[in-house]
Amino acid sequence: MAVIELNGAPVAYRLVRSSRTRRITIRVTAEGVRVTAPTRVSVAGVERALRADRDWITAALARAAAAAPPPLGDGAVLPYLDESLLLALADVRAVRRDGARLLVPAGADPVVAVERWYRSRARDHLGSLVATWAPVMGVSPGGLAVRGQRSRWGSASARGTIALNWRLMLAPARIGEYVVVHELAHLLHMDHSPRFWAAVERHWPDHRADRAWLRSNGPSVLAMVRGPAAGSVVSAG
Repeated sequence: MAVIELNGAPVAYRLVRSSRTRRITIRVTAEGVRVTAPTRVSVAGVERALRADRDWITAALARAAAAAPPPLGDGAVLPYLDESLLLALADVRAVRRDGARLLVPAGADPVVAVERWYRSRARDHLGSLVATWAPVMGVSPGGLAVRGQRSRWGSASARGTIALNWRLMLAPARIGEYVVVHELAHLLHMDHSPRFWAAVERHWPDHRADRAWLRSNGPSVLAMVRGPAAGSVVSAG
């Protein structure tokens, strides 16, 4: 993490270098400020871009802080695909579902316990979607990885490995299925060219609506299942 002063206040940002990007991209979420920059751009160039967008960044940080969910605990309501689960601290050894309740060991860290449970369900659910869609789309994934990316829903590597964000289990079921189709389409075209989008369109005609849903709701979904300090996006330096 690095720190820059914007509008009189220190702001922490994470710089990610990419040889695939052609311009500086700034994203603000409940996790903080993330800057993706081409490898050729200097730190001074990155900080010039941050200062140029300082008013937007400051306002976005304030909105993210205000929208940050409360700490996870007893009585919290969590989305689970197209359902909702009520978190209940109970005398159980491991997290388990009981109808509309998600029972969590009373002595456990609820964030750690709940994430572990969701990750397990994500591997089964998303893995089933990949297995269903891969032959339909005529591709053969090299493997599936379930991860906790902070700003990405999925990715496809040159080796054919599909990586999917476990937090897709916190989104409507159709969103996770769209992301699976999107990433499998990358095994046909490793870019976002017209050919790629034609492949997505062929298999998932409603992709525009689901992309719009992710743009509008993605930041709040990514902010779910966080500890008490996770909503902090401004660093004291």
